[in-house]
Amino acid sequence: MKKTTTVAMATLALLTLSTFAAAPAMAAEEGGKEFGNPGVLAIGARTSLNLGWASVSPPQGDSQSAIGFGLSPQAAYFVIEGLSVGGELGFSYTKPSKGDGTTAFSIGPEVGYNAWLVPGTLSIWPQVGVLYSSASESVTSTSGTTSTTLTATTSTFSVVAFVPLLIHPVKHFHFGIGPYFSMDLSSSTSQGGTSADGNKTTALGIRGEIGGWL
Repeated sequence: MKKTTTVAMATLALLTLSTFAAAPAMAAEEGGKEFGNPGVLAIGARTSLNLGWASVSPPQGDSQSAIGFGLSPQAAYFVIEGLSVGGELGFSYTKPSKGDGTTAFSIGPEVGYNAWLVPGTLSIWPQVGVLYSSASESVTSTSGTTSTTLTATTSTFSVVAFVPLLIHPVKHFHFGIGPYFSMDLSSSTSQGGTSADGNKTTALGIRGEIGGWL
């Protein structure tokens, strides 16, 4: 009986020691995970303010300046150290100096690379992507005393770039700001069953981001 008790106590002691020995390693492994490591999923929201410069180029006529703002939920997954792939959903409003403003919804993939400037505290995360946008607006034309209102739908493909400087005040949370560039590669407008070239917008502004990671 004493022998059995001694063996049981020795086994329990060995299990306890092994648990305490493994715990620091597990804690170190979990605590060592950082933004930008492989397997990290970053989720955030961005706001853009294109007050610095924007240009709307119609198929005919001169270009004109514009102002605009946008909001874009975004998600990115780091496939290898520093390299992220993901996408965003976007809402934007652009108001040219002449004419009505346009509200657009967009979606598209993007790729980025996070580089630490101060490990664990400050990083830069350049990102480039392609967006498909769809916008609808009502166009009213008047002939004599008769007014006709038609809905015009504009579809565009754009290349976008965003270079935020991120601050990581605590683990799993970040916020930042940086320059933003967008240029329409193609644009088409459909109205009353007829398609034609649409306005192309090029914008340079400031974007902010706030988010976290898992």
